[in-house]
Amino acid sequence: RMRKHGKVLAAQDTSLRKIGLAIGFATEDVARFSVERELFVFSRNIRDADGLSAASLTATMVQTADGGIQVLTDGNFELVLGMCLDYFDGSAIHALDDEKMAIYYGLYQNALQQDLQCLAFAYCPDDKGASDVDSKDAFIGLEDSSCESTDPSLSSSDLPEYLTETARKKLFSEDKAFVGQTFLGLVTFAYDPKTDVCDFIEDLSIAGIRFVYFSASSGRQSKAFGERLGLETDWNTCILLSSADGAHDGGYIEDHDIKARLPRGIESIRPHLAEVDDIPLQISLFAECAPDSTREMIGIFQENGDVACCIGSALADANTLTFAAADLAVGVEPIPHFNGRGADSDWTNDGSISTSGALATQYALGAALTCIPCPLFLQHDTSLYTLLQVVSEARRLVGSLGLGATLLAGAAVAASAVNLVAGLCLLPPAMNGAMLIWVLWVVAPLLAASLLFAPHDEATMSTMPVKNHAHVADMPRFAIYAVVRMLPP
Repeated sequence: RMRKHGKVLAAQDTSLRKIGLAIGFATEDVARFSVERELFVFSRNIRDADGLSAASLTATMVQTADGGIQVLTDGNFELVLGMCLDYFDGSAIHALDDEKMAIYYGLYQNALQQDLQCLAFAYCPDDKGASDVDSKDAFIGLEDSSCESTDPSLSSSDLPEYLTETARKKLFSEDKAFVGQTFLGLVTFAYDPKTDVCDFIEDLSIAGIRFVYFSASSGRQSKAFGERLGLETDWNTCILLSSADGAHDGGYIEDHDIKARLPRGIESIRPHLAEVDDIPLQISLFAECAPDSTREMIGIFQENGDVACCIGSALADANTLTFAAADLAVGVEPIPHFNGRGADSDWTNDGSISTSGALATQYALGAALTCIPCPLFLQHDTSLYTLLQVVSEARRLVGSLGLGATLLAGAAVAASAVNLVAGLCLLPPAMNGAMLIWVLWVVAPLLAASLLFAPHDEATMSTMPVKNHAHVADMPRFAIYAVVRMLPP
């Protein structure tokens, strides 16, 4: 329900029921608590890990069987930690001083560098500050001037001012709501590729098909996920498609991890290709990509002779125009997580948006509209190797068509040569008109058609295809080269 008030990270929209079961809670333990109210808190000064959405937390007030009130809080690490004075180490509660806070903050910063989304948990044994809220569920916006976004240049040992012990105790002395909680722990989440995606990308490379990943995340986070995909993430491997913010001159950015100057922003790609080199056409990772810049980059690939096949989520409506811009598009059904689904739900779903049920039907309709430009659609449990099978079959058919065309052309040339030789020898034509029609219009086409059923060649998916080079645009020069190559030495 937090999404009704603002944008939240995927980690805050993920069910943690499995974690509860893993640490020893049973399903019947939930019956011991009743939810009294939920408060949704957003900070206008602290940003989430994506740098775009405001940091947020959810404070759930539950009543126990003995009538006590407990506040269970989860949300953004910095926002939650800024409201805690103690921490629980698994056996006892201790004061949360600056030294211990620096350790937690270092873990948080390391997690962010690895493209992990973090969710912090805290606990308070009473409803301090909750009595000020009249409604059952409420939205609260924090505007504390002491809370400012984390400076990315800070090291893991540097604490923002609002996380210091002095600042936290000051908030507690001012009787701020939710302050004085006990920090329980930190859970990290990451997007993991499907089981066969890494092998799929490797087999694409063997087949001469380059995989390019467009990420909306920052460069570091994109590299972290690209490494999990098996992509190269070292030297000259990532270009940011977002426009330069003025801190970089000439549309370039120097990645401090490498000693290379890469173009920054989609508007710098074409000038770089014309004046410097073709590095943007060779790398497999683009970060900070908006839908418009992604489509523009696909257009640049097509301008340089590449055939672009776009694979994307069927539930992201921004993908519709991207699918339409590509030469071939494949919509992939993600696995939707229907949080809050209980045993008393009036519908069931196996994880597919195509099965029956009110909510699933809405997802299916959205996916159908998004994938209008897509000739192919994959269910969430369909292996991506299905696409490799399609590519293999397409290559076999194209190869067979080429052999068939060669056979037809060869038959016509052979028939002409036979009659030409006969004429030069002052002999009657070796093949009259009826024979030519029979051979060229019946026999040769039947033989050529039989080649369409040729068996698969094992080397089909390990042969590098010929790229559509731009030199064919200069047809006079191309024709001259083609004729010269046919001349005898």
